[in-house]
Amino acid sequence: VLLSILLLLVIDTAAAATMRIPLKKLAPIQDHQLRGSMDSYSFTVPVPARWRVLKATLHFTYVNSSALISRTSRLIFTVHDQTLAQVKLNPDTPEGEVTVPIPGALLKTGYNPCNLWVSQHYTDEQCEDPFAPELWTWLKLGEAYLVFELEPVSVPKRVSAIADFLFDPRNIFDTRVNLVIPELSPGYLKAASLVAAGIALRYEYRAPEMVLSQTLLPGMDNIVIAARKALPALVPGEPAGADGPVIAVRHLPEKKNAPGPGQPDVVENPHRALVVISAKDEAELETASRAFASLSYSLPDSPSTRVAALKLPDMD
Repeated sequence: VLLSILLLLVIDTAAAATMRIPLKKLAPIQDHQLRGSMDSYSFTVPVPARWRVLKATLHFTYVNSSALISRTSRLIFTVHDQTLAQVKLNPDTPEGEVTVPIPGALLKTGYNPCNLWVSQHYTDEQCEDPFAPELWTWLKLGEAYLVFELEPVSVPKRVSAIADFLFDPRNIFDTRVNLVIPELSPGYLKAASLVAAGIALRYEYRAPEMVLSQTLLPGMDNIVIAARKALPALVPGEPAGADGPVIAVRHLPEKKNAPGPGQPDVVENPHRALVVISAKDEAELETASRAFASLSYSLPDSPSTRVAALKLPDMD
């Protein structure tokens, strides 16, 4: 469940959101001991294209050797090789807690390199043994966490957003998606299973939170999988696309709770996607769903695309 993965403080897709996430959910980290006179530990922080980081704060604790000399022993944290914190390692108070503010400009879309460096010494003399057992600092990274302040980025109205924006393996903030089918028939369930498999593939087998329903749900991405004659009952407005299997990307229409005088009661949420997979019949719908699920199928930058043919690559 998403809330067991993310300790969600505030989330509002129309505005900024604040999320507290354990570091071990972002990167394959564990508690680590820095040894010797110089040592380091590296990890990356993933940031998806659909969220812009305004700022973040890293929280972690450590324990250092009581044999260190505080004047020449330092723990340093960097992001993109930019130093953000220097901690004096004190033998009199060997346990410490560190809070490091990270500017949002440093956390760009992609995998952001972070490093913890240590310089530690037990003597002022030049003939110090750089591998002496007294030279150590223990990083409690298993308990570390990051607090993000984020704002959502508008969903691009292009089918290729399915591959590079909507289902991004770097996305650890909110992966909810609602699969909408008109009825629980074998044909529709098969098409929905293909779409669910495609989402899991694009997330590189991380487990997103998926819901199967027969109506649109607000506050999350929705994928409608339906024959064209069933679309008007599921999607307000004219269905996108022409004859044949079609995949289209739009903004999600959501009902206003209390619209003002003269205002529409349904508005588009630019931060949530409505993906429409439609066709004439169940056979064509399966073709469109397979195209959605195939990583090798080229998705265009247009708002909709007709799936003319689908040929899966041969396997040895």
